[in-house]
Amino acid sequence: MEDKRLVFDTISDQFEQWREKYSPELFDYIINTCNLDETKSCLEIGPGTGQASDFAIKTGCDYTAIELGSNLASVMSSKYGNYSNFKIIIDDFETHEFDKSSFDVVYSAATIQWINEEIAYTKCYDILKNNGYFLMFRMIDDNKSANPALYDDIQKVYDEHFVVKIPYTCKFDYLNGEAYGFTYIGREVFLGGRSYDADSYAEYIQTHADHITLLDEHREAFLNGIRDAVKRNGNVITITSKYVLDIYQKRD
Repeated sequence: MEDKRLVFDTISDQFEQWREKYSPELFDYIINTCNLDETKSCLEIGPGTGQASDFAIKTGCDYTAIELGSNLASVMSSKYGNYSNFKIIIDDFETHEFDKSSFDVVYSAATIQWINEEIAYTKCYDILKNNGYFLMFRMIDDNKSANPALYDDIQKVYDEHFVVKIPYTCKFDYLNGEAYGFTYIGREVFLGGRSYDADSYAEYIQTHADHITLLDEHREAFLNGIRDAVKRNGNVITITSKYVLDIYQKRD
């Protein structure tokens, strides 16, 4: 696997089972802000298996997704292929040729950071209609605040056994859109959280980009160490989450 962006495509079934969806309040905010309905066209960049797709598709908008991973796209198609307003393109967003001024809304849920920043902003600007919205949102988890002792135990496991082939090194400035012509509308933050037992938490973290590439000789010791740490601390880990939404608009 030469393209690190394809790392999630190697675990499409696990990704579908364990990756969390975003806040319903965030989705409602997007629908209301963008007036997203059956009269609008919408592009989602890198939907994965649809963790942030239902809300858009079910508005009846003309929904298109572009997904690099064929296995992820297959899951998307099996879930939403019966919707007449659903379309998915299996291709690389960076190189795919879209018509200019095609979409009323373009959005990304924790995908845009895998794309070259200049290409991402410039291309999204070009393919949006005038007054169209470009939205980027992501989930920021806090594993420490609710369980500090467990957090310390888990860090010891990482220090000893977390050795990966492809470290997560993506960098993207979510506040740099005005440099590419966008008008920044603002940032909204929504709160949430969830809990796991030892086994489910070990399954969940294996869907993180860098964890997928754990070296085989460290994987078993790492996962067993994580499970043991959670079990020693009551067999529950509580995660508090922030769902951060940045909103831009194209105004020629």
